[in-house]
Amino acid sequence: MIKKFQKTFSSRLEEFENTLLFNTNSPIHIEMPEEVKIWNQKASKIQSHFDFAIPNYILDEIIEHEDSVCKDNLYYLINCAVINNRITLENAKKIREIY
Repeated sequence: MIKKFQKTFSSRLEEFENTLLFNTNSPIHIEMPEEVKIWNQKASKIQSHFDFAIPNYILDEIIEHEDSVCKDNLYYLINCAVINNRITLENAKKIREIY
């Protein structure tokens, strides 16, 4: 999903650069893609259940596989986050309890 966002943003950046070349007096306004808006809403809803910050790659995994029964990849990512000191072991346990 992140690669999809990167493609969308790179195309938006090209549009933006082209706009600047031809019309430098217009106000700058870039519309956020609908997929990003939906992802942000879901991420905010998930994040609101916790009193600590969850890394985006874990949020991405939760959102992409919210209907999936198998959560192995999510647990691997949580373990990597603990190993790399992105979240604490206690916070990892809280995420696993809910998901």
